[in-house]
Amino acid sequence: MNASHTMARQLRLTHVAARFCGAVGELQLARPDHRNAVNEEMSEDILLACQWLDQERQVKAVVVHGAGEVFCAGLDLALLHSGTQAQLRATVDLANQFVERMASMKAIVVGAIHGACLGAMGIILAAACDLRYAERNTLFMLPEADFDIPAMHTGLRFLAQDLGPSETLKAALLQTPLTAQALHDAAFLNGLCEPGQALATGRDIAADLAAKPALLLQKSKQHLATSKHELIRATERYHQRFMEQARSVLNDRQFAQARAVRLQQRRLRASR
Repeated sequence: MNASHTMARQLRLTHVAARFCGAVGELQLARPDHRNAVNEEMSEDILLACQWLDQERQVKAVVVHGAGEVFCAGLDLALLHSGTQAQLRATVDLANQFVERMASMKAIVVGAIHGACLGAMGIILAAACDLRYAERNTLFMLPEADFDIPAMHTGLRFLAQDLGPSETLKAALLQTPLTAQALHDAAFLNGLCEPGQALATGRDIAADLAAKPALLLQKSKQHLATSKHELIRATERYHQRFMEQARSVLNDRQFAQARAVRLQQRRLRASR
């Protein structure tokens, strides 16, 4: 057997682990103690891992998955509560870059989603994958409104395309959980699997893809790349809008006072 087909390498960064063996690669979100919430360092690690995997010509399929209990808990809320504007801007800017990089990878990217996929950041990460498979009990939710983030982000836009504007707005404003079954019925997810089987399912799909000619996969992806190009343009708009929203939320006195009241109310409820 040709050595290139059996070559295995790995890249371990602070919050992301990447590896490949032959034609199949993996990118793991590895910040389980924070439920894989995305901060500046993790954004940079995802970007580096995508670049590292994409330079390996033999890699035909890449499985994206999360370590620990959930796939991704969205944006790290510590950035909103105690982070600086520079940190928030850097995180969103890097997120814009890694979504673009993931969406444009030569390999077919397979999302293996489990536990929870939360917020705009989680939804965008899933949407950047070419194919998406989730465990049946996976929770999809948009909690931003509870933290005074207006319902204008790109995560809503991708859900609205498949789920419909009314149901998406309901999910955003009332924090209504979305089931994996509903998102599969709406064609946001390509398939469902049993609890504990997301990674195995993603690996099986990736192995099937890897058995096909590389040129076939790449040309097929290129011909169907219109939505991916729109995703890239949308992330650029998302970056601009998110920063405007964040500045408004962090600097507006009424928002700050209202948030302080709500935080106090939540603390009181939690202490009972």
